[in-house]
Amino acid sequence: MREDVWENWYAKRAGTVEPEVPTLAARIRELGFSRVLDAGCGAGRHVGYLAQEGFHVYGIDRLESAVLKTKALLAAERLEASVQLLDLKNPLPFPDDHFGFVLSTRAVHHMPCQEVNRAIRELVRVLAPRGYMFLQIPMLEDDADFLRRGGSPEWRVHFIDEHTVLPETGEEAGVPHHYFTQSELAQLFRGLVIEEHHSATEHYRGHCLTLQKST
Repeated sequence: MREDVWENWYAKRAGTVEPEVPTLAARIRELGFSRVLDAGCGAGRHVGYLAQEGFHVYGIDRLESAVLKTKALLAAERLEASVQLLDLKNPLPFPDDHFGFVLSTRAVHHMPCQEVNRAIRELVRVLAPRGYMFLQIPMLEDDADFLRRGGSPEWRVHFIDEHTVLPETGEEAGVPHHYFTQSELAQLFRGLVIEEHHSATEHYRGHCLTLQKST
């Protein structure tokens, strides 16, 4: 994974908190949860916000540059959080039902299908009953021709599995992009209730999912 791919993205989103996050933070506080996990924390925009709100925050990312940036942000703001270099394709080192809030924004889809599905099962495993999950992921929706055309007009890509493309050109060359289907979501999130699902985001075919784990 090329670490330089993300530098422009970190700069673009620095200090920006997705609008769903404060609402969900308030909900989990009302439910009595204190631990939250940001899976694919990037440069720490949500880790910093949630730490400032008084939560026990755990941030993980597979890129060393992201971990260093998050730690630098925390130090600059005099905030505390646990930040680790961890790859979502591997099992998470946390107990079952450990977090009241799990979020992963624009991160979990950057793997082949098998690894994506395994990662999401791990995120569901560590989410506590009644806890909330927030995801931003690209969706295939009903446009199967989108993938046949290669994902995006400016990309030259090849397919590494049925719904995952690997760009060969452009800023994100070498970074896998998995596109979820509705049937895949239904299977992966059994035991969770999708409370909100919208695509009001500038992210390419990006969808925001708010889910709550059943008791």
